[in-house]
Amino acid sequence: MSYLYKASNTLIRRLAVEVNVREALRRRRCLRLFNGRLPLLLPDEPTLSAVQWTSRRIRFVWVEKRSWRERIPEQDCEEDEIEFDAYQTKEARGVVSFDCNLVSGDAALLIQRLPSGNKYLEQKTKFETELGRFIDTAELDEFRISGGIRRIDETSGIRKRSTEFQTQQGSRIVLTSKSRKLDAYGDPTVRDARRAVGNHAVGRLGNFYFPSSDADAPDTHVKLYAQDQRVGIFGECSEDEVRHVLSTIRSHCN
Repeated sequence: MSYLYKASNTLIRRLAVEVNVREALRRRRCLRLFNGRLPLLLPDEPTLSAVQWTSRRIRFVWVEKRSWRERIPEQDCEEDEIEFDAYQTKEARGVVSFDCNLVSGDAALLIQRLPSGNKYLEQKTKFETELGRFIDTAELDEFRISGGIRRIDETSGIRKRSTEFQTQQGSRIVLTSKSRKLDAYGDPTVRDARRAVGNHAVGRLGNFYFPSSDADAPDTHVKLYAQDQRVGIFGECSEDEVRHVLSTIRSHCN
């Protein structure tokens, strides 16, 4: 999941100077992390593990151990009229990063998908606080993606699985395709319904498939959540592909 930002020119100039970044890390006794490799350890709490810097880009990376319970219904059993539901505890590495382009000022907080039930907005607030130990986060303007949902919905070449709109009176309109492989507006009745909506409602949720920057790769599944201005990118994607998708989203939100 991603939250987008725009860094001020003041912050960009400060972070583009290596000595400034090193000094910010030194004050927090983290200088060893400068351009370091990510460790293999899984700390119980989120831990800043690397700060990767060039004059064109900076990236803070936190690592944590994530544990969750996964339901195993085939292992359920019953004993003396007592039923036992089976779960398996699983652990995996969780990665959160803040990435800032020191030329354009485009920045993003990327939170690796959390186990079900976790709240991304709480995680966003927590890692903004962590980031604030090293940079002035007041120099980051949060990028609102809600305005781009309707524009992307109107853009050709992006497959629309589902779009939810909200009217001024608070009513909801949801237009959804028959399957994830089909564009909702391939159905003429849905197209007519969308024309009726026009510009009288705002986008609340967009479920889209963006064409990959690699012609041979599958489309990238993206969800845009207006409620907390969050971008969800699903499936296995390279870092370059994530940046390509986020750049495309930004272009529709301006």
